[in-house]
Amino acid sequence: MDSIDWSSVVTGVLSSLIASLLFILVLFRVRPNIKIAPEIAKSDDEGNTVYVFKILNASPFFKIYDVNFELRIYKTENSPNGEDRKRVFLEEAILINSYIPMLHKFNLKHISQWFNRAKKLSSRTDYAAQAGTKFNIPSVLESGHSVTILIIAKHALSGFTKVKPETFKHVSQVVDGTFCSGNSFRIVGS
Repeated sequence: MDSIDWSSVVTGVLSSLIASLLFILVLFRVRPNIKIAPEIAKSDDEGNTVYVFKILNASPFFKIYDVNFELRIYKTENSPNGEDRKRVFLEEAILINSYIPMLHKFNLKHISQWFNRAKKLSSRTDYAAQAGTKFNIPSVLESGHSVTILIIAKHALSGFTKVKPETFKHVSQVVDGTFCSGNSFRIVGS
């Protein structure tokens, strides 16, 4: 009867475990790469004031899908001991265009827009999306509350979901105008 070569078995098991762990680590790094505009654009739409949020899929290789926007209003309270502050959820505001089935990968031809902000884009910009609300955001911010936009999206390759928040705390983050198209969070006056 032949004996088992234990060194080969151990080597095979260890190399399989290491390969599996490396694959899992790489997979966990493959998540949506979302950027959110640091300001809110305030524009007029047929007599109604609309507050618009903009996001970009910053991944140069992968699409993201099932993109959901959620807008939440919070107030900040002191804890009973007065030393800590906590955020308390007040309500969720209704958004226009709150679901986008898919955002394409970032168009590498638009990298030059980082350097030349006034550049007009002639190719696709379907890696960017906007969602708006008629909820009066400045009045919420002036009353000391905060507004948080949550972006929930799935990665096309791994299927992993990422929740990306951006919190707005001051009325100066609301700017009159509309967002430029493409790889820019610049707001131009209306």
